[in-house]
Amino acid sequence: MKSISVLTIIVLLVNPSWGQSKTSFGINANLALPVGKTSDKYGLGYGVGGLVIIPTSSPTVSILAGADYLNLPGKTTTETETISLPGYYSSTTTTTTYADLQLISVFAGPKIGKEDGPYFLPAVAANYAEEFRLGVYLGGGVLFPLKSVKLHLGLRYGVLNIIGQDDDEELESGISISAGLVF
Repeated sequence: MKSISVLTIIVLLVNPSWGQSKTSFGINANLALPVGKTSDKYGLGYGVGGLVIIPTSSPTVSILAGADYLNLPGKTTTETETISLPGYYSSTTTTTTYADLQLISVFAGPKIGKEDGPYFLPAVAANYAEEFRLGVYLGGGVLFPLKSVKLHLGLRYGVLNIIGQDDDEELESGISISAGLVF
């Protein structure tokens, strides 16, 4: 009985015919900025993506789902370690080159805000680079209505590998700035 109640609530909430408008689709270009320790490995990246906005019965909550492809170029880092003791001197230089990060991300969450204007987006994400990892996004954006389309500007902070990390794997995170059109 509990599962039927939950299913009924989901159907009532997500039913697009009861929402304020129709389902919208969009395309966007992304600028990817690695942050924290991720910026030590990768440089400023770029990408493309798409999104769908599904209205609900609430005038201020929709479902936003999307997918992005991001490419972040790998960096080369050089570290020098020097040991100096009386009568002994040693210097070791280590150079590490990181391969480019090619990331495919699929995300979904509630778009909190009116149909047009600013909105807040907490989302969960499935990310694939060389392996699948689950992460979270916190972000938002603005939808500016034009004649027959909307201009979409968005900003997202993401932690890409919260779930599924290897034992020695560090958290990978970044910021994505996007601009595109919603039809």
